[in-house]
Amino acid sequence: MLSVIAPTAAAAGCGPTLRDNLGRYWHYGSFADLHAASDYIAAGPDGSDVALNFCEPALQQCLPAANASTVARGVAVRMWGPHPAAGARCTAPDDVVARTVPCTRACEVLGVGALGRSGGDWDFIDPATPRAGVRATHRAPRAAGEPASCGVDEYGNAQGVTLTVDVVCDAATRFEVLPALLGAPPCHHALRLRTPKACFSFTWHVGPWGECEANVTAAGGAVRARTVVCSAPNTTAVLDEFCPAGRPADLTTCAAPPPGGGGAVVPVEPTADACAPNAWQILAALFSSLILCAIVLACCATAHPALSDVLPAAWTDAAADSGVDGALRGAADWINDRVPKRSAYRPPPRDDGVYREF
Repeated sequence: MLSVIAPTAAAAGCGPTLRDNLGRYWHYGSFADLHAASDYIAAGPDGSDVALNFCEPALQQCLPAANASTVARGVAVRMWGPHPAAGARCTAPDDVVARTVPCTRACEVLGVGALGRSGGDWDFIDPATPRAGVRATHRAPRAAGEPASCGVDEYGNAQGVTLTVDVVCDAATRFEVLPALLGAPPCHHALRLRTPKACFSFTWHVGPWGECEANVTAAGGAVRARTVVCSAPNTTAVLDEFCPAGRPADLTTCAAPPPGGGGAVVPVEPTADACAPNAWQILAALFSSLILCAIVLACCATAHPALSDVLPAAWTDAAADSGVDGALRGAADWINDRVPKRSAYRPPPRDDGVYREF
């Protein structure tokens, strides 16, 4: 059984930060919400009760009337047996003022420190499954000369009582911590607590869609992409299997962008072909063709005088005087007289007041 108590605000810094085997960090900062104004009380199967709290030592002190306790407070206090006689007073061993307070039942402090804050060694319950929860191990010191009923350490010192507290992720619970007193008393006690404060809420986080880019393997010839990540606050772990089924799509088809990039097609103004001939080049080609024709006709006029009736007189007269050479010169002169001449350009005279050109 457990007395459920509404949590109160606790100072920051309560809750471990652990690194798993893959180098991911898990911070259990929500343990501060489990700090309570009164202790949690767990009833063990042997009739004993265990009082504990988070972030601070248990409020319950261990002040048995029958024998002195070396430590009055710790992470948890286990009590058993009948209550002391009415009016019995005891002094806490760590009270410098030496005030007397009501004695308690027979008891023992199960570990020094404060659960979630100090005095404990933390690890994952299952290193292969970090999300399952974490385990704290606290030890209680033994007084000098006390029998080593729980064994000795490597230096020969008597071992104290060990308490392990498993804080299990249980998202189905509201706030209740449901402990079960386990272990192997009197030297080892184990407590299991179930709480959603040990859970991490993994959800899908999606980024904005990117630009539409060409992709020959996609329907429509183009796709756009976005980042899709399964993550949770207070951890660097990113893994799709931590999130619910139904992973959002990270690729979608889109209209293929025009060549040269996205956006509207910009019409290109036609430009003159650098290889296109200009007017003078055309005229030179025509002149060359006429010369070639003249050569052919001159040769024919020389070989066949009957053609003189259809050829210009300049061709035939030159052919009669000098043969083929004369016919070529006559044809060239005839063509040259009929091709328009390119006028020579002469700049106007300069008169700048200093130098005058005539």
